[in-house]
Amino acid sequence: MKPLFNAFPVLLQSLVAGLLFVSISPAIAIDAKGVEKRSLAIAESLYAIQSDGFSRIPASVLRRAKGIIILRQHEAGFIFGGKAGIGLAMIRDSNGKWGPPAWLKTGAGSWGLQFGYQKLNVVLLLMNENVLNLLYRPKFRIGVDVAATAGPIGGNLEAKLGNDTPILVYAETEGLYVGATFEGGFLLPDNKTNQAAYGQRLSVPQIISGRKTSFPEFGRNIRARLQSIERSR
Repeated sequence: MKPLFNAFPVLLQSLVAGLLFVSISPAIAIDAKGVEKRSLAIAESLYAIQSDGFSRIPASVLRRAKGIIILRQHEAGFIFGGKAGIGLAMIRDSNGKWGPPAWLKTGAGSWGLQFGYQKLNVVLLLMNENVLNLLYRPKFRIGVDVAATAGPIGGNLEAKLGNDTPILVYAETEGLYVGATFEGGFLLPDNKTNQAAYGQRLSVPQIISGRKTSFPEFGRNIRARLQSIERSR
C-alpha cells in the first residue's frame, strides 16, 4: 500500500498535465457519434444538478434566463492544478424557446496549496440581454469579463434576485478537492465539434442565433430537460 501511496502524487501530477494539455490544445477530431456522446454527458450534468437540493435550479429562475451555458469539467491538482471540460451555450429565440446549442470548450491552470480530483457539473444562467454579448466574443472568462454569483435556491427567490445580476451559477461536484488556489479559466468556441455537429463550419453567433441552422437532433434531450425544469414547481 505504501508504494502506491507514494506514487499517488506522481499519478495526480500526470492527470493534471493531461488536463492542461486538453485545455490548451486544439479539439481532437470528433464525429457524429462523439457529438451525441457529449450531448448525453451534458444532459447528465443537468440531471446531477437538479438531483442535488443544494444546487437545484428553481423553475422560476430558469424561466427568467435569457441564455444558458452548461459545462462538464474535471479538475485535478497537486501544487499545480488543471481544469478542463466541454460545454454548450443556448439562448432563447424571439418566441422564448431555447434555440440551437453551440459547443464550447473550457480550461484553466492554477497554482497554490491544493490537492485532489473532482468532477464538476456547472450551469451558468445568463440573466440579461447585455451578458449575451459574451457569446459573440472569441474568448471570455467568467468572473473576469463579467461578474457571476451563486444562484438562489429555496423560497423568496424574487427578493434574492437583483435586476443587475448578470450571471447566476449553479454547480454540483463529485470527488474531493482541497486547497486555496489562484486560477484563471476561459471559455471559447469548440469549432471542430460544432462543424461535426452541424456539417458545416459555423461560428457560435451563427449557431445560437438560429439564422444558419435549425434545431439539431442531438440537442433535443437537453432542450427537453430544460423545459421539464421550467414546468416544475
